[in-house]
Amino acid sequence: MTRVGELLGEEMNIRLKGLAAVAAYALMAGAVQAQSAQLNITGRVVAASCTISVGAVAFGDVPIANFTDSQYAKTFQVTLGNCDMATLTRASVTFAGTIVPEVSNSTGLALNDASTRAQGVAVSVYINESTHGGSVGTAVRFDGATAYPFLLASGKNTYDFQAKLVPVPGVALRTGTANATATVTLSYA
Repeated sequence: MTRVGELLGEEMNIRLKGLAAVAAYALMAGAVQAQSAQLNITGRVVAASCTISVGAVAFGDVPIANFTDSQYAKTFQVTLGNCDMATLTRASVTFAGTIVPEVSNSTGLALNDASTRAQGVAVSVYINESTHGGSVGTAVRFDGATAYPFLLASGKNTYDFQAKLVPVPGVALRTGTANATATVTLSYA
């Protein structure tokens, strides 16, 4: 083979190798790569959340000589709202607040601390209906643990209570403000 033939052969080899490389790159560039992943979807379909509202109690001015008279008792309601009564299995309320130790069974709610507050006075709350199975006149405990259940089968979404000012045993009466605060908590399923 002559030198010209060798050069032509080498050039041909270089060109063939170049074309093979270009073809390989073209094949790789055109190759599609893919991966897959799983989408997990979770959730629950639930009834609307229940709400609770509590009526305010305004005693107004109560004469110290007869503040325990029933004429000064005030009624109020605890109301379930936004509940689907057909899907509820249970609902109850508890009352919590600062307890006056001199009033038996955690039934005396202390007046709010203020320099102008009355002395020898607490607030008691009583069940004021029998629809939900409670006894009318039963004093509510402010221990945050005693539950007062709604009788759901009655279809009634309100619970009636009555607030009264009560004397604190062994503490002298003194005039002043008679404001108190309790937390009413709804539990339901």
